[in-house]
Amino acid sequence: TVNYAQAGYCIFMQGSKILHSVTPVLAAREPRISFVQSFSNRNVFAPDRTRMSTFLLQAKDPAHIVLLEYARHKAWRIMGQMRYITDEAKFDAKREELAQLLASAGEELLHARDLMLGKKNNLPGFIVNGKDRVLQEGLSQMDADQRKMEKARKSHGSNPAGGHRQQPEEQRNDHRSKNKDQVHNNQNTKKIATSKL
Repeated sequence: TVNYAQAGYCIFMQGSKILHSVTPVLAAREPRISFVQSFSNRNVFAPDRTRMSTFLLQAKDPAHIVLLEYARHKAWRIMGQMRYITDEAKFDAKREELAQLLASAGEELLHARDLMLGKKNNLPGFIVNGKDRVLQEGLSQMDADQRKMEKARKSHGSNPAGGHRQQPEEQRNDHRSKNKDQVHNNQNTKKIATSKL
């Protein structure tokens, strides 16, 4: 239990490393603010600590939001890894190491696919309990969300967004320039990747 000395105090922790829960505040002497800042490592070769299952099964965020956000996150990581090969890898790179970069990217994408299809979950082991009420509620919500998404797909054709698959050119260019800034300006990514080759 955390005890605060007075108003204005807070706790700063790395939530993905510490099993924690929060007691609801039902009444207080003054207005209260709760907020969570989430950070991801910009090094696309670093282990990915984003757990999709916690958003779906514990936080119970809507599946149509979680799935797209997670797919975008994985696309950004793999795009950065492939961009390293196209822009930074040297011609004297060893074949085995280049092949391993491709294999690792493929494994990460296949794992993400299995999570999104419900074939796997990536809940931490100390939480997984088939009888857990929160987990069961999350699974039920995920099933309901998937049924809604399937119904929406059928009513809009194969494209769940109901529109064109192509983005307007100006949006694609804007997205590319943002990703270029994120990936190419990341010196840590280059250092880590260079040490692999």
